[in-house]
Amino acid sequence: MAWKLFYDASCQLCHESQLRVEGWAKAAGQPLEVHALHSPEGQLLGLTTKDIVLIVDRTYVGSDAWIKLCEIAPWPLRWVSVAGKVPVARWAVAVVYRFVAATRHRWRGQRECPVPSNESSAKG
Repeated sequence: MAWKLFYDASCQLCHESQLRVEGWAKAAGQPLEVHALHSPEGQLLGLTTKDIVLIVDRTYVGSDAWIKLCEIAPWPLRWVSVAGKVPVARWAVAVVYRFVAATRHRWRGQRECPVPSNESSAKG
């Protein structure tokens, strides 16, 4: 089953992270579909968050999505998925995620990412 990753494509840090995750998925042999949060696919699902969203067997949002994504990460990052099963570590990952999410545009800036609307993609 393909994982579906939705990310904030207008964020440069998020875009770079998405590219990294695509490499992880390829190396792990994990099928991965990638969409911008504001894409037609994201709109159909009603995604209104600015947090990363991962749909696998259920929907993971924010730090939970990163914990799940780290299952396919190379070592030493894979430890995040293992540590995420421990409540204190899960809390620590959530704190770091919220800090990065709140400051991400200051770190790497924004990028322009036009996504076609459902109407224009149907004409395509």
